[in-house]
Amino acid sequence: MTKYTGSITVNIDVNTCYDLVLQYFTSIGFSLRNGVKPNNLIFERGSNWTADVGIGTEGFEKEWRTKKIRVEVNITSSTSGTLITCTYGISALMLDMFGKDRTRVDKDIMELKNCINNATKIVPSTTTPIAKEREVIIKEIVKIPCKYCGTLVEITENKCPSCGGNLK
Repeated sequence: MTKYTGSITVNIDVNTCYDLVLQYFTSIGFSLRNGVKPNNLIFERGSNWTADVGIGTEGFEKEWRTKKIRVEVNITSSTSGTLITCTYGISALMLDMFGKDRTRVDKDIMELKNCINNATKIVPSTTTPIAKEREVIIKEIVKIPCKYCGTLVEITENKCPSCGGNLK
């Protein structure tokens, strides 16, 4: 088994980091094999018997997603933040042509860092309200029957709008 190790440092607490690392690796097809919160995770993906699926970037990406890979992740606090160390163990049965595995490991680790940084961005608060408050005015209208025709008329009226009778 060929091993590649890469590390990144992020500015979040160890527990949050554990959760984000777990989310990231499962989102790219790895299965959690073992985990001891908040410091260690072991993931696996793929098979030793993956066929060569082609040459070029597209073929390599397909091969990479099915290649037998074991990733051991250690998360520790350091003076400069939280240190994440990822050790990729890649099956010796699968050839690493032109150093692509090392390049892909580095890319995975940078994507992990971007994922963590994007998940922990703080959205600045706005000083303007999102929606204006609505002012509600309740107006009570009192109506009385006209003593001449019985039509309901607002109490503020002087004459009945129906028969013209004097209401005061």
